[in-house]
Amino acid sequence: SHAQHADASPQLATRLLTWLRGQDAAMVALLEKLVRAESPSSNPAAQIEVMELLRGELQTLGFASRKVRGRTVGDHLFARPAQRSRHLPTQMVLGHLDTVWPVGTIDVMPFHADRHEVRGPGVVDMKGGLVQALFALRALREMDVTPPATPVVWIVSDEEIGSVESKHMTRRLARRMCRTFVMEPALGKEGKLKTSRKGTGRFYVTVH
Repeated sequence: SHAQHADASPQLATRLLTWLRGQDAAMVALLEKLVRAESPSSNPAAQIEVMELLRGELQTLGFASRKVRGRTVGDHLFARPAQRSRHLPTQMVLGHLDTVWPVGTIDVMPFHADRHEVRGPGVVDMKGGLVQALFALRALREMDVTPPATPVVWIVSDEEIGSVESKHMTRRLARRMCRTFVMEPALGKEGKLKTSRKGTGRFYVTVH
């Protein structure tokens, strides 16, 4: 079938929302897999499992991915559609796979989901956001919709420690994009979008 180009029509938004609301169980199941694959910033070896889960999900969506080797941190993941329209602009879907929680936290803070709430190490920051990103891409594929800007995915492994290595690549990629969506998950039960964030500061103090 011929892919339809996305526009701002309420009809298309309703179709996408209806489809996504039917994916609650699948979203929670994927989130549980990502959360159980513990991935602290300080343990690159532990990040391999979640990296492979993400690569597998992106592959099923028709994305070709490659690892960008980390020198002192874990590897990062870049993915783009294997088939894409060359004439369209590009947008970046940005996220991170690392968490602040050390390996073993899942044993004392187990994954839990019910009708109203999901808990577990890294659920909000930001594996929930990664699930939202993957299902947004899946919705476009299932609805056979071509967005006005081709999405590429950039997932880093060192955000929680200041993006010490990845920020340089993120800046280079962002300069080539028409826009970037940072997939930190929506805030609160109303699903409010985060449109800005406070910055970070790094200070070195020498005491004599």
